[in-house]
Amino acid sequence: MSRVLDALRVSMIGLGVGVLSVGGCTPADSESKEPAGHAEHDHAHGDHDHDHSDHAGHDHDHSHDHGDAEAAEVRLDVYMGVIGEIKSLPRPESNGESTKIRHVQIKDFKGADGEIPVTADGIPGMRSMTMAFPMAEGVSIDGYSVGDKVDFDFEVTWDNGRATWEVTRIEKLDPSVEIDYQNEKVDP
Repeated sequence: MSRVLDALRVSMIGLGVGVLSVGGCTPADSESKEPAGHAEHDHAHGDHDHDHSDHAGHDHDHSHDHGDAEAAEVRLDVYMGVIGEIKSLPRPESNGESTKIRHVQIKDFKGADGEIPVTADGIPGMRSMTMAFPMAEGVSIDGYSVGDKVDFDFEVTWDNGRATWEVTRIEKLDPSVEIDYQNEKVDP
């Protein structure tokens, strides 16, 4: 439990379910530990990445309720075998900067309530997008380059509706691997 709480404190990503399931906010590339709820959104749509500053529909209440600690609900979700492509790497002089990866749709991604959300346009889970991924302790990206195709696992820790995540395993894929970034919709 201590490791989970430490990861929550260290991670610079504090997001509500709407952010991850609908938009996938990415943390600002800075040394600031400010929650990413007010950072840029990087959405991959087709062959284009769009920067959105509109946070409509996202819960960005950063007030902290220090009331009943026993009401706190912490849940760990693990996603394995996600594939994507490295879009940016941390700068050597940066401390705390994350690796940005464009990943495929994660159809079984769960929101804060433990359910798989469906976006307004019918996409279940988390849509394909470019987002920042911090690396867990012991996970190295030495030898990786922008453009490398990767297979990775990551964990999402939900604490009272706020999420933090980190990559727990990453490996390079053969450059010839084709990656399909299409988002599949569910039937109405």
